Amino acid sequence: MKVGYARVSTEHQNIRMQIEQLEKYGCDKIFQEVESGGNPSRTQMASCIHFLRPGDTLVVCNIDRLARNKKHCDEILNYVDANGINLISINEGLDSKDQVGRLVLNILIAIAESERERSRERTKAGLAVARARGRLGGRSHKIKAKARGVIKVMYESKKYTLQEIAEMYNISKPTVYRYVTDKANDLNMGSKKGIVNA
Repeated sequence: MKVGYARVSTEHQNIRMQIEQLEKYGCDKIFQEVESGGNPSRTQMASCIHFLRPGDTLVVCNIDRLARNKKHCDEILNYVDANGINLISINEGLDSKDQVGRLVLNILIAIAESERERSRERTKAGLAVARARGRLGGRSHKIKAKARGVIKVMYESKKYTLQEIAEMYNISKPTVYRYVTDKANDLNMGSKKGIVNA
């Protein structure tokens, strides 16, 4: 039996593409959830693991959907190995039955874990910038013009994603996008050189 597992980290992400890919691959049952890959206590992941039986195949679209923590991923890989369950990652074309595939799976998880740590560091750095300029959280209407300028500069630096900036300022991604594409911000930037050069 092919058992699929789909995961996104936030409600703003679309899980449907993963589900459609798993269905196309022929999965008989699909578990899905909205939860951080770094959380080892994911309800649907646990249900999926308990549902699997020897001879089954666990299918994910990408290996980082399984976990973004190497320790947790190793636990899952060891469990499926010990219980005669196969693991397939569709987009990477990897199969845990193959020794080379197992090695590559571990490398990909290590890369995903590293990227997650870098994302955390970027978020921390962004929060430090926000605090240095006066903590700016709350709803979008409370974000002052100066903060909008900072948001625009952060985004254009390409060091932060819309999602990371949204989390820093406690606003939605559409609001961040509106700020970074707002022409009024461009007009105001000339009078706020301190924002750019500080």
